[in-house]
Formats: sequence, structure tokens, C-alpha cells
Amino acid sequence: MKELEYPFDGAKLLQRKKSLKKALLSDGRDRIRKKIAVLGGSTTHDLVLMLELFLLDQGIEPEFYQSEYNRYYEDGVFGTPALDSFGPDLIYIHTTCRNIPDTVYPGPEDGPQQVQEKRAGAWKHFHHLWECLEERFHCPIIQNNFEQPPYRLLGNMDAWDCRGREHFLAQLNEQFAGYAREHGNFYIQDIDWLAAAVGLGVWHDPLYWHMYKYSPAVPAVPELAFNLSNMIKAIFGKNKKALVLDLDNTLWGGVVGDDGPENIAIGQETGLAQVYSEFQQYLKVMKKQGILLNIDSKNELENALAGLGRPDSVLRPEDLDCCRIIFGEADGFPGLTVDRFHDLLSVQVLSYGMEQIKGKLLPMLVDVLRADGQNISGVYERNDVELREKEGLEQYKSWFPLPGEEPPASALTEIVENGVRYAVDVENGQKTGFFLDQKYNRQAVARLARGRRVLDCFTHTGSFALNAALGGAAHVTAVDVSESALELARENARRNGLL
Repeated sequence: MKELEYPFDGAKLLQRKKSLKKALLSDGRDRIRKKIAVLGGSTTHDLVLMLELFLLDQGIEPEFYQSEYNRYYEDGVFGTPALDSFGPDLIYIHTTCRNIPDTVYPGPEDGPQQVQEKRAGAWKHFHHLWECLEERFHCPIIQNNFEQPPYRLLGNMDAWDCRGREHFLAQLNEQFAGYAREHGNFYIQDIDWLAAAVGLGVWHDPLYWHMYKYSPAVPAVPELAFNLSNMIKAIFGKNKKALVLDLDNTLWGGVVGDDGPENIAIGQETGLAQVYSEFQQYLKVMKKQGILLNIDSKNELENALAGLGRPDSVLRPEDLDCCRIIFGEADGFPGLTVDRFHDLLSVQVLSYGMEQIKGKLLPMLVDVLRADGQNISGVYERNDVELREKEGLEQYKSWFPLPGEEPPASALTEIVENGVRYAVDVENGQKTGFFLDQKYNRQAVARLARGRRVLDCFTHTGSFALNAALGGAAHVTAVDVSESALELARENARRNGLL
């Protein structure tokens, strides 16, 4: 729904929340149903209403349980028949700095030991709550961290003096973050950042707290609900993992086909050029996190490559050239997998029905990709799997004959994934040539390997070993039974400057 797309008008959403909900529920979309328990340390009425709108728009139809005002701890620790029978799929604990009692905050008379004891008491309060909820419900828990307080009793010293409330909350936030790092089903909603983005003056408007016990103030609720809805949709698998980008006046300033690549705005020469470079750098980091980047442009391929090929362009053509295009049943093509590796498509057909239509389907797919400016030079069939025999189909591997075209001279190509360069052999590599489905696991290994000695067994072409090495591992050993695979792994190491 357009009204709920970011950036939105929060005031209008609050005014129209009932009519927007009615429109969403009548749009005929299929949605997953989820039970969400909101345990609030302040008034949560409008928060739940706004959260419902965003979740409906994101494909989730929620049912809510709400605790009574400031009964989050009692409901969570001691339970209620209503909450127990509700059986939540997810629990959200809505607390803010207002839920730290004045007696718990450090006073001017407290020394470091007294402050530490008070912080330990506050930590124990929340830690016990989380452990009780986990023991009873075994579901994801989202907990707010703490925003900066509405005032600073010590002025700038509040940030670093042990008696400062700002410092006290920052230390608690770090303890919360440590717990989240160690518990896979526990998530932090960063209202510390959110309150700063909204503005502490808006967030802490005293009228809404003292008159209605809202924390944050109602004008900040849409931003809070939107942020929370994004966390919930990610937990329940509704997140988007791809960006589709235009080129002209998006990745650079100007029109490359009219202005020429030498005249588009990118690089460090002007303020405008720096803006586009910063946006490309943001996209580059997103790609390293596993987000697929795609181009949808009317530019001719030659012009697009000229723009991306400028020496001062942050994004390169290879940042956009490997992904799974068709993933079987998930994409409505049972028994068909199509992976793209740079200029080659690697195809695997596992069902009788798909075998009958591939002669029409694959040329159409190539035409669609080429019409979008993609350079596809050939299609290789990796149908050398035993599962085909259960469908009465023979095993084989070969180039698929595109009408009127000769197959490429080589089944070797190169891709870049998570910033790592790989040679991919679609003819002799495992599966379709490369394990694209391990992209996020390889990324995780890179984060975990820093300073450690790593053994990568069954390394194939060295993907996990390369990520560990580039992630800062102290030493990496890669092992495989196949000498040809190891030779490709060595070549990949050379491509990345590791040999």
C-alpha cells in the first residue's frame, strides 16, 4: 500500500489507521497468521494499531496479546492464563528508559561500586524476564534497548561519568547486545538509534508521558512500529533480499547514453558526484551482506558497462553477475533450477514435465534476460543426476542448443560473490557448478575466522577457505579428494591475491 511505503506521513497514518486497516483486509492477499504478545512498560495501544498496519502490508496477519499498563515483568515472569493460552509465536517487550526507576539510576552520591551494583540489579531484572519467557514459550523475543534519557543531569559528563544516566544506559545496552549475540532467538530493537533519528525532543515529549503514559510520544509511534515490523517480517521469512536499480540519476548523475560516461557525475570531483559514490558504496556493503543487486535500465548494454567501468565507479559489472534465477517449486517451476554465473546459465531439469517444455522455456528465458540488457552467451545443462532416472529421464550434461547460435568455446567463467573472485566450471563443478546456496554461510565463516586456524574439509574449489583467509584467519588448510578441484581452488586463491 502506497501510504505505508517509506518515507510515510506518520500523522496521516495515525489519523487514517482504521480505514487503512479495512482496505488492507479487503485486498484479497494471502497472508501468514502469527500471534504476537506485546508486553508493555508503557501505553501500547497506538503502537499495536500501527504495527498491525505495517505487518498486514508486509504479508503477515497478526493477532495480538497486550499486557496491562507496565505489567510486562509480571506477565513474563509469573504468567497469566490469558498469555499462556494465547501461545505467542513471537514476544515483543516494549520498555524504554522510563522503565528504569529513579532509585535504580545512579545518584550524585554513588561511587563506582554502588553504580555497578545498581546496574547489576537492572540487568538481573531483564535477564530473569527473558529466561522465564524462553522456558515457557520457546519463541523469538524482541527486546528494546534503551534510548538516551530526556535530560542530562551532569551535562556532557553524563556520557562518560559512571554516575551519568546516559553512561548507565549505554552500559546496559552493551549487556543487552552481548546477550543477543549469544542467543540466536533473541533480538534487540535499537530504539537508541531510532530515538536519535526521530529526535529526542519529539520522542520524549513530556505531554504524552505525563498525560497518557506513552513512551515514546505518539508522533514517534509510526517510526517505531515500522522499524519493529521490519524485524518481525525478517524473523518470519518475509524479508526482501534483492535490490532492483536504475542507472541514470540513480547510480550516477546524468544520462550515460546522452552525456557519455566521461561526463556522468560519479567520484570525488563535485559534491553531487560524491553523493552518488556514497550511494554506490552503500550498495556495495549491502551486496557483501548477501543482498542481490540487479539492474533494470533502458540503457544499451555497452553504455551501462561504460558507466560501471569508470575507474572511479564503486560498483563494477561483476558485482551484478551471479544469482539463482529459478529455484524450482519456490518460483513456480517444479523440478527446474537455473543459476547464472556471469555470462553463462547453468540449468538442471529434474522432472518429466519440465523436460517436455524446456525447449521453449529456456530460449524464452534467455530472450527476457537479454532484453533487460544482460549478457548471456550460453546455457549449459547439468542433468547428470540420478534423480532424473526416477522420472524416466536419462542422465547427461551438454550445452543447450540456442536457436541459430554456436555454444561458447569454454564452460569456465568467473564470478564475484561477497567480494571474493571465483572461477566456475559449469561443466565439471559440483551441482550446477558452484554452491550458490552457501553464500550466507561463507559470509558467516569470514566473520568467525578472524585470528583463528581454519580447516576446510571437502573444500571443492576453496570457497569457504577463501572466505576464511580474506576474513583474517591466522592460517587456513583446504582439503579435497579431487586434484582438479584443488587446482581450481589454488587458481581461486591466486585470483584473490592469497598465493
